[in-house]
Formats: sequence, structure tokens, C-alpha cells
Amino acid sequence: MTDAPKKRAWLQFHLSTAVVLMFVAGGIMALNCVRAPLAACLRWLAQQRRAFRLAAH
Repeated sequence: MTDAPKKRAWLQFHLSTAVVLMFVAGGIMALNCVRAPLAACLRWLAQQRRAFRLAAH
């Protein structure tokens, strides 16, 4: 009976560590993947806005 709390504490520690590391890895991946496409998307939007203004006049 005394083995169950030790296993649970060990499992809880590693599970919480895994969850924290998962969020950290997700944040790093998001920063790595969003930066370049976001800049490209903003450039594309600026080009579309200019093209729309030229076509409207």
C-alpha cells in the first residue's frame, strides 16, 4: 500500500514536467513558424491594398 503514493508522486512529477515542456516546445515552434509567414502575409496584404486603390481610381 505504501508503494502507490510514491508511484503517483513520481508519475505526477514527470507528467507535469512533460506538460510544461510540451507548452515550451509549442511556443518555440510557434515563434519559429509564424514570424516568416506573418511578414509575407503582411506584404501580400499591402500589395493587395495598393492594387485595389489603383483599380478603384
